[in-house]
Amino acid sequence: MTGVNHRDMNTKNKYVILKALATQGAMPRNELSMLSGLSKMAVTAIANEYMEQGVLRECGELSSSGGRKPKLLNWIRMGSLHCRYRLTGKCFWWAS
Repeated sequence: MTGVNHRDMNTKNKYVILKALATQGAMPRNELSMLSGLSKMAVTAIANEYMEQGVLRECGELSSSGGRKPKLLNWIRMGSLHCRYRLTGKCFWWAS
């Protein structure tokens, strides 16, 4: 039996967020939290890290009946360039 260390869990959580956005499209942090099973704080921390690295961006807002308007998160696309984010923490660009 093998255990899961903090680094492995962090890598898995990051993958879950990227996969959700890749398959479902842009969505707010609270939906990412519900879909992934991660806490809102964990999703926000991962999203902030990816935004600092230039992998994700906020791309709009949803309406709200009260409180803050949820901001949509999505991949950064640059024309016909796409980002493949490896779990090493580097973003590689290629043309499709």
